[in-house]
Amino acid sequence: MKIKRARIENFSCLRNLDVSFDCITSLIGPTGVGKSTVLRALDWFFNGERGGVLGEEDVHSAADTKRIRVEVEFDGLTAADRDALGHYAPDGVESLSIWRTWENGDDRITGKALAYTPFERIRACAGNRERTAAYKALRDQDPALGLPVVRSWDAAEAEMRSWEARNRDRLTEAEVEGTHFFGFAAARACSAS
Repeated sequence: MKIKRARIENFSCLRNLDVSFDCITSLIGPTGVGKSTVLRALDWFFNGERGGVLGEEDVHSAADTKRIRVEVEFDGLTAADRDALGHYAPDGVESLSIWRTWENGDDRITGKALAYTPFERIRACAGNRERTAAYKALRDQDPALGLPVVRSWDAAEAEMRSWEARNRDRLTEAEVEGTHFFGFAAARACSAS
Protein backbone atom coordinates (compact mmCIF):
# COMPACT_ATOMS: atom_id res chain seq x y z
CA MET A 1 0.00 0.00 0.00
CA LYS A 2 1.23 3.50 -0.70
CA ILE A 3 0.25 7.03 0.25
CA LYS A 4 -1.96 8.54 -2.45
CA ARG A 5 -2.89 11.85 -0.84
CA ALA A 6 -2.66 13.82 2.38
CA ARG A 7 -4.99 16.54 3.62
CA ILE A 8 -3.59 18.74 6.37
CA GLU A 9 -5.73 21.24 8.30
CA ASN A 10 -4.56 23.82 10.84
CA PHE A 11 -1.13 22.26 11.38
CA SER A 12 1.44 24.95 12.23
CA CYS A 13 1.80 27.21 9.16
CA LEU A 14 -0.53 25.06 7.01
CA ARG A 15 -4.14 26.21 7.20
CA ASN A 16 -5.57 23.85 4.58
CA LEU A 17 -3.40 21.79 2.25
CA ASP A 18 -4.28 18.91 -0.06
CA VAL A 19 -1.23 17.22 -1.57
CA SER A 20 -1.19 14.24 -3.94
CA PHE A 21 1.72 11.81 -4.00
CA ASP A 22 3.16 9.88 -6.91
CA CYS A 23 5.93 7.27 -7.03
CA ILE A 24 8.36 10.13 -6.47
CA THR A 25 7.16 13.42 -4.99
CA SER A 26 9.30 16.50 -4.44
CA LEU A 27 8.41 19.41 -2.19
CA ILE A 28 9.97 22.52 -3.69
CA GLY A 29 9.68 26.12 -2.57
CA PRO A 30 11.36 28.95 -0.72
CA THR A 31 12.19 28.87 2.95
CA GLY A 32 9.19 29.18 5.26
CA VAL A 33 6.41 27.95 2.95
CA GLY A 34 5.75 24.69 4.82
CA LYS A 35 7.78 21.93 3.13
CA SER A 36 9.12 20.66 6.46
CA THR A 37 5.72 21.13 8.05
CA VAL A 38 4.19 18.67 5.56
CA LEU A 39 6.78 16.12 6.65
CA ARG A 40 6.24 16.92 10.34
CA ALA A 41 2.46 16.48 9.91
CA LEU A 42 3.00 13.06 8.30
CA ASP A 43 5.48 12.12 11.03
CA TRP A 44 2.87 13.02 13.67
CA PHE A 45 0.22 11.01 11.80
CA PHE A 46 2.37 7.87 11.70
CA ASN A 47 4.54 8.18 14.81
CA GLY A 48 3.09 10.76 17.21
CA GLU A 49 2.29 9.69 20.73
CA ARG A 50 -1.25 10.28 21.93
CA GLY A 51 -1.59 13.72 23.45
CA GLY A 52 2.12 14.15 24.14
CA VAL A 53 3.43 15.64 20.93
CA LEU A 54 1.13 18.50 19.92
CA GLY A 55 -0.09 21.55 21.79
CA GLU A 56 -2.06 24.72 21.10
CA GLU A 57 1.10 26.33 19.72
CA ASP A 58 0.93 23.81 16.83
CA VAL A 59 -2.54 24.99 15.71
CA HIS A 60 -2.58 27.47 12.81
CA SER A 61 -2.89 31.00 14.18
CA ALA A 62 -5.94 31.84 12.03
CA ALA A 63 -7.83 28.61 12.79
CA ASP A 64 -11.41 28.94 13.99
CA THR A 65 -11.01 25.95 16.35
CA LYS A 66 -8.15 24.42 18.31
CA ARG A 67 -8.20 21.40 16.02
CA ILE A 68 -5.53 19.83 13.84
CA ARG A 69 -6.47 17.16 11.32
CA VAL A 70 -4.22 15.08 9.07
CA GLU A 71 -5.94 12.65 6.71
CA VAL A 72 -3.96 10.15 4.67
CA GLU A 73 -5.45 8.21 1.77
CA PHE A 74 -3.75 4.96 0.80
CA ASP A 75 -4.09 2.97 -2.41
CA GLY A 76 -2.38 0.03 -4.07
CA LEU A 77 -3.68 -2.31 -1.38
CA THR A 78 -2.12 -5.77 -1.63
CA ALA A 79 -3.58 -9.06 -0.46
CA ALA A 80 -1.32 -8.85 2.61
CA ASP A 81 -2.62 -5.33 3.34
CA ARG A 82 -6.22 -6.54 3.05
CA ASP A 83 -5.48 -9.47 5.34
CA ALA A 84 -3.86 -7.22 7.96
CA LEU A 85 -6.59 -4.57 7.76
CA GLY A 86 -9.52 -7.02 7.74
CA HIS A 87 -12.90 -5.35 7.33
CA TYR A 88 -11.24 -1.93 6.95
CA ALA A 89 -10.12 -2.90 3.44
CA PRO A 90 -12.44 -5.59 2.06
CA ASP A 91 -12.16 -6.97 -1.46
CA GLY A 92 -13.22 -4.42 -4.04
CA VAL A 93 -12.14 -1.37 -2.03
CA GLU A 94 -9.32 0.35 -3.92
CA SER A 95 -8.32 2.94 -1.34
CA LEU A 96 -8.43 3.53 2.40
CA SER A 97 -8.58 6.86 4.28
CA ILE A 98 -7.49 7.27 7.88
CA TRP A 99 -7.36 10.56 9.72
CA ARG A 100 -5.74 11.68 12.93
CA THR A 101 -7.25 14.58 14.82
CA TRP A 102 -5.88 16.57 17.74
CA GLU A 103 -8.36 18.86 19.47
CA ASN A 104 -7.77 20.52 22.84
CA GLY A 105 -5.34 17.77 23.87
CA ASP A 106 -7.54 14.89 22.66
CA ASP A 107 -5.81 12.75 20.01
CA ARG A 108 -7.89 10.34 17.89
CA ILE A 109 -7.32 8.13 14.89
CA THR A 110 -10.39 7.44 12.78
CA GLY A 111 -11.11 5.74 9.48
CA LYS A 112 -13.89 4.19 7.47
CA ALA A 113 -14.71 0.50 7.43
CA LEU A 114 -17.55 -1.82 6.56
CA ALA A 115 -19.22 -3.00 9.75
CA TYR A 116 -22.53 -4.11 11.21
CA THR A 117 -23.88 -1.08 13.09
CA PRO A 118 -25.03 -2.93 16.26
CA PHE A 119 -21.57 -4.50 16.51
CA GLU A 120 -19.93 -1.08 16.28
CA ARG A 121 -21.98 0.04 19.29
CA ILE A 122 -20.64 -2.98 21.18
CA ARG A 123 -17.06 -2.23 20.12
CA ALA A 124 -17.49 1.34 21.37
CA CYS A 125 -17.92 0.19 24.97
CA ALA A 126 -15.25 1.23 27.45
CA GLY A 127 -13.88 -2.13 28.64
CA ASN A 128 -13.83 -5.84 27.83
CA ARG A 129 -16.38 -6.68 30.51
CA GLU A 130 -18.80 -4.02 29.18
CA ARG A 131 -18.28 -5.14 25.57
CA THR A 132 -18.89 -8.78 26.48
CA ALA A 133 -22.08 -7.83 28.36
CA ALA A 134 -23.27 -5.76 25.37
CA TYR A 135 -22.58 -8.71 23.04
CA LYS A 136 -24.64 -11.00 25.29
CA ALA A 137 -27.47 -8.44 25.43
CA LEU A 138 -27.57 -8.18 21.61
CA ARG A 139 -27.48 -11.98 21.30
CA ASP A 140 -30.49 -12.22 23.64
CA GLN A 141 -32.37 -9.34 21.96
CA ASP A 142 -31.88 -10.62 18.40
CA PRO A 143 -31.61 -14.44 18.32
CA ALA A 144 -32.01 -14.38 14.51
CA LEU A 145 -28.38 -13.21 14.28
CA GLY A 146 -27.32 -16.69 15.41
CA LEU A 147 -24.57 -15.43 17.71
CA PRO A 148 -23.16 -18.17 19.93
CA VAL A 149 -22.57 -18.01 23.67
CA VAL A 150 -19.07 -16.74 24.51
CA ARG A 151 -17.04 -16.44 27.69
CA SER A 152 -14.66 -13.60 26.76
CA TRP A 153 -14.43 -10.40 24.76
CA ASP A 154 -11.86 -11.94 22.42
CA ALA A 155 -14.28 -14.75 21.61
CA ALA A 156 -17.13 -12.27 21.10
CA GLU A 157 -15.01 -10.13 18.76
CA ALA A 158 -14.02 -13.23 16.77
CA GLU A 159 -17.69 -14.24 16.43
CA MET A 160 -18.70 -10.74 15.30
CA ARG A 161 -15.89 -10.65 12.69
CA SER A 162 -16.95 -14.08 11.46
CA TRP A 163 -20.60 -12.97 11.26
CA GLU A 164 -19.60 -9.82 9.33
CA ALA A 165 -17.57 -11.93 6.87
CA ARG A 166 -20.62 -14.14 6.21
CA ASN A 167 -23.13 -11.26 6.01
CA ARG A 168 -21.36 -8.63 3.90
CA ASP A 169 -24.68 -7.51 2.41
CA ARG A 170 -25.77 -6.27 5.88
CA LEU A 171 -22.69 -4.11 6.48
CA THR A 172 -22.57 -0.36 6.11
CA GLU A 173 -19.72 2.11 5.99
CA ALA A 174 -18.90 3.23 9.50
CA GLU A 175 -16.43 5.63 11.03
CA VAL A 176 -14.18 3.56 13.22
CA GLU A 177 -12.00 5.05 15.94
CA GLY A 178 -8.44 4.14 16.80
CA THR A 179 -9.46 1.43 19.23
CA HIS A 180 -9.75 -0.85 16.20
CA PHE A 181 -6.94 0.54 14.06
CA PHE A 182 -3.93 0.48 16.31
CA GLY A 183 -5.06 -0.86 19.67
CA PHE A 184 -5.50 2.51 21.36
CA ALA A 185 -7.80 2.45 24.37
CA ALA A 186 -11.04 4.37 24.19
CA ALA A 187 -13.43 5.58 26.82
CA ARG A 188 -16.77 6.01 25.13
CA ALA A 189 -20.32 5.36 26.21
CA CYS A 190 -21.64 1.84 25.74
CA SER A 191 -25.08 0.82 24.54
CA ALA A 192 -26.24 -2.54 23.26
CA SER A 193 -29.49 -1.22 21.84
